[in-house]
Amino acid sequence: MRIRGVVFDLDDTLTDHRGLEIEIWAEACASIVAAHPEVEPDLLTVRHRGNLERFYEDLLHRRFDLAAFQRARLTHALEPWGIAPSDELIDTYVRHKKRFEREVWAGPNAEAALRATRAAGLRIGVLTNGEEAGQRAKLAMLGLATAPDAFVTSEAAGAPKPSKVPFAAVASALGLDPGELAMVGDSVRNDIHGALDAGFAAAVLVRPLPDGLQELPAGALVADDAHAALAALGLTGANV
Repeated sequence: MRIRGVVFDLDDTLTDHRGLEIEIWAEACASIVAAHPEVEPDLLTVRHRGNLERFYEDLLHRRFDLAAFQRARLTHALEPWGIAPSDELIDTYVRHKKRFEREVWAGPNAEAALRATRAAGLRIGVLTNGEEAGQRAKLAMLGLATAPDAFVTSEAAGAPKPSKVPFAAVASALGLDPGELAMVGDSVRNDIHGALDAGFAAAVLVRPLPDGLQELPAGALVADDAHAALAALGLTGANV
């Protein structure tokens, strides 16, 4: 069955969430170290980056609200120094993090990818883990609110990727069979395995880590960014 639509992940596919996170964390980390000079910033950074998936799963499955997620993440990161963060330190950390609510960076060639998909006569979906209002706001800040034919969040679908539920939801919203869709995203687990397990025709990993650090399922493709993913899929109009 030929591909009739492309579904894009949002964070770190159409947006450069990772780049903005690095900048925001550098500012937050400096504030934390200023309050606690005994904290070694490089180790704190490694721990903070490494505990994201652990606590984000709790947020996605609503075991935590955002405030509990942020407190747990910082508390865990500070454990080697025996620091239980004060309310003041938590407030400082959250103040830095609130920059995500008012700023978003475009992912590499994101707009070109959507334009090329449309030029190829394909339907466009966006499928993202996260809260409906916040994720829609990101697309609006990029000036791309009207670009997709369907926009589905894990909150609206009732389950996060890699569950088959949100993949089925975006296929239904596009009026297409899963086997008529290709997925483009940055997460091997959530986007690549999730899409292929849900019956998507193809899946392309963008912004890949260096060779050997990620194991891809059979049939998965790799591209440098969302626009290059269209060429990897062999879709006409990918050079628009």
